[in-house]
Amino acid sequence: VNYQAMGTSSGEIITDFSSGILEKTGQPFDIAIEGEGFFVVEGPNGPLYTRNGVFHLDGEGRLVTPEMLPVKGRGGEISIPPNTSMAAVTIDSEGRIFAGNTEVGQLDVVSFSDPQRLVRAGSTLFEAPADMPPREAEEAQLLQGSRERANVTAIQELVDMIAAQRRHEAAQKSMSLIVESVGKHINVQGRG
Repeated sequence: VNYQAMGTSSGEIITDFSSGILEKTGQPFDIAIEGEGFFVVEGPNGPLYTRNGVFHLDGEGRLVTPEMLPVKGRGGEISIPPNTSMAAVTIDSEGRIFAGNTEVGQLDVVSFSDPQRLVRAGSTLFEAPADMPPREAEEAQLLQGSRERANVTAIQELVDMIAAQRRHEAAQKSMSLIVESVGKHINVQGRG
């Protein structure tokens, strides 16, 4: 008997990178990506990538992630000059950051040929394999003062879970009927 063939097994695990609903927050460093693309952040061992555009400033005025990782711009780290009013900070759709009328950096937004090959490096952070370099995300549009919510809804997940439970119950009932039927067949054969 091949016991490995019995029961269930999980298939390939994939990450759904489709866009979620955009929520307007009005916070100057909440930045949503419309379309495909990832922000680049400086991880402890090299670049990491995320769609989570909820950033803030650290004590030195650098733009950082909630994990305190510096957000990378096209020219390196992005810093906001001291004493800059948050109302004076604007970010355009191409990711250029302005403090008043002065451009202080541009967010680096990249895409990948096969995002499914990205490896998780945290709850919203990913690492790229060495043989899949990032490329500029030409179609991505950035939206300041908004954040991307999860691309799943609790209600839909609950409906899917109930449907899966019903399928499991139906399969279990079918297996019980098969076992009962085989048992009756064996008993009949044994008496003959």
